[in-house]
Amino acid sequence: MSVSNINGLGGNPVRNEGSKSPQARTGAGPAADAKPAASPSRDAVNLGDGAERLRSLEAAVGSAPEVDVERITALKQAIADGSYQIDTGKLAEKLIQLERSFSR
Repeated sequence: MSVSNINGLGGNPVRNEGSKSPQARTGAGPAADAKPAASPSRDAVNLGDGAERLRSLEAAVGSAPEVDVERITALKQAIADGSYQIDTGKLAEKLIQLERSFSR
């Protein structure tokens, strides 16, 4: 079998095993004297703690719940009509927790 034009690229035909010369099939000739190819080396990559943290954050984001459109609409309406009440004590506590998390 011969392939002479692949994707419009001419060039030398490619032949399958059946069309090899007797010398190539028996292993005689210059190729038989060559040393075997060295086995490929194994590369290793060590991703640090930052990569592990990123992986865990990606998993957390992936498992986060969808946006609750109904709740958002209700909050917008409560803010617009003035009925939304802010718990200032709870807000202050959350701000303190946030500030403490930055100082760690």
